[in-house]
Amino acid sequence: MIRYAVMPRPLALVLAFVFALPFVLSCGGGSARPHVLFIIVDTLRWDMLSCYGSRAVRTPNLDRLAMRGVRFENAFTQAPFTLPSITTMMTGLYPYKHQVRNNQTNLADGFTTFAEIMKGAGYATGAVLGSAVLESDRNLAQGFDYYEDEYPGSLAVFDPQLRARGITTVGDRGQRRANDVTDLALEWIDTQKGADAPFFLLAHYFDPHSQYDPPPPWNSRYAGRPYEGEVAFTDAEIGRLLAGLELRGIEKNTLVVFVSDHGEAMNEHGEAEHGFFVYDATIRVPLIVSQPGRVPEGEVVTTFVRTIDILPTVCDLVDVPFDGRDEIDGRSFAAAGLLHDAHAPYDPEPIYSEAFLGYFAYGWAPTRAIRTPEWKLVGAPKPELYNMNTDPGELTNLYEREPGVAGDLEAILRAHLRAEAETEPVEVETGDIGEAQRERLEALGYLTSDRKTPDTNSWDDLVDPKDAMAAFQKRQEAKVMVGRSRPFIQQGRYEEGRRIIQAALDHSPDLPIAYQYIATSYMLEKRWDDAAEVFERLIDLGWAVDANRGELAVALINGRRLGEAAEQIRLGLAENPGDSRLATLADAIRTARETGKAVNIAYTTDLMNQ
Repeated sequence: MIRYAVMPRPLALVLAFVFALPFVLSCGGGSARPHVLFIIVDTLRWDMLSCYGSRAVRTPNLDRLAMRGVRFENAFTQAPFTLPSITTMMTGLYPYKHQVRNNQTNLADGFTTFAEIMKGAGYATGAVLGSAVLESDRNLAQGFDYYEDEYPGSLAVFDPQLRARGITTVGDRGQRRANDVTDLALEWIDTQKGADAPFFLLAHYFDPHSQYDPPPPWNSRYAGRPYEGEVAFTDAEIGRLLAGLELRGIEKNTLVVFVSDHGEAMNEHGEAEHGFFVYDATIRVPLIVSQPGRVPEGEVVTTFVRTIDILPTVCDLVDVPFDGRDEIDGRSFAAAGLLHDAHAPYDPEPIYSEAFLGYFAYGWAPTRAIRTPEWKLVGAPKPELYNMNTDPGELTNLYEREPGVAGDLEAILRAHLRAEAETEPVEVETGDIGEAQRERLEALGYLTSDRKTPDTNSWDDLVDPKDAMAAFQKRQEAKVMVGRSRPFIQQGRYEEGRRIIQAALDHSPDLPIAYQYIATSYMLEKRWDDAAEVFERLIDLGWAVDANRGELAVALINGRRLGEAAEQIRLGLAENPGDSRLATLADAIRTARETGKAVNIAYTTDLMNQ
């Protein structure tokens, strides 16, 4: 059951008076250091909050947080993609240093994380995650006592078009809604009652990420504007989390840091979502720091800061020293005095950001930005230069007209490329993903290859994402259509699901995920020959060849085509001799031939989470 209501304020104050004192005395009461609540909202544009000037969305809770703290007008992420961005915040290192540049790479064990630093200083550490992108396999769990990354088996559907067709739930998307994040965060805070140590809690909200499907009443308040509805819903749940601090009487002893990992393009520059470009729509983020008595109230800092700076800044604010501080790339803006004087002298480094989704997913060139208060250079095969004072929409490329400015910024970019080239490669692993995880990442637009990062001198030989985006967006629209078929297949309404998928294929032929869904639907219907034909098509497309060769063998065995199945198994074992599933299928064929009895292989799949 989804809970939305925030307790009325008078009742909240009464309960706070009754219950707060024992909680305050027992929750880190013996420590002079404050608790730390680190709130990260996924895919939230800076200009979607009313405290940042939005008139489209009302965000009263984050507005209130800003009034009680310091709001940073110009904060920038180092990567417009979830795992690289949050890994940067959790290590204080540039992506090319920690080498997590897509959503499937695990952080190497040798890196020290924010949580490890806080734990080493005596903090109890907890995390509640909104998305499987941050699951513990990615290795960001190191240093956390509690890391909640188990996701519900299904999500309620609020899309009126789907509900009108009888679809009220959808299988596991590897995410949880904001109300569940808030519930789990408050439950964990309550477990710290009686503890001597302060706590460090990471609360990650994923709702503004596509697919946008806000619950009521936000879906009706923002009818036709689902992204904005998701932002408003998330604001309400963050408000409930902050109210929970007040109810427990610990808000004055809790440092709250609120930030987004990246923005959302919303079709600016032809990009629907994020990950390909480094325009401000996706790299500029909201950032608020608040704690009564420790941080000034109602201040606005216009000086440029970076999300990479959050780790050392928080450590300074709560007086946590750590080894290796000189080795990280982040700089404390607390040490510079910005949290107490919005006009304190602070010479910010030019912002560096990089976007590698196009490279890892499609082999396109990555894009990189060098951003100063006045100028932005976009490093790509076709470089771009924008005057951000006169052209904040980044529409007029001045690269050819301003060679001096371009040259200065290119020198800064070359310094980063040299630093990247000098960085010793670490043993990073691309996480093994099963069928369900593959589908979940595909649905989120996060499935990339295990392509290795090439030499930094070879970028100009790759396709500029600007030249490929139109065709890509058409393909993405088709993927969204395929996703709409999923609940129908889950409910056994196979023909309806396949009609939706066929419409997607009419829009974008040779879309592998569409054929994967069709093949799965045939397998669930036990239409073995039809399924085999589609699995053959997937293998021809080069899509998940090992897994689909095994699926093809199952379809052929169940369809009594043992000779063809044996040939597929032979081919699969030649490519991957250690494939235990294929070896098991080979034994089944051998048994069938020796006994003369038909063999039926039970078909199970995580793809539709039946």
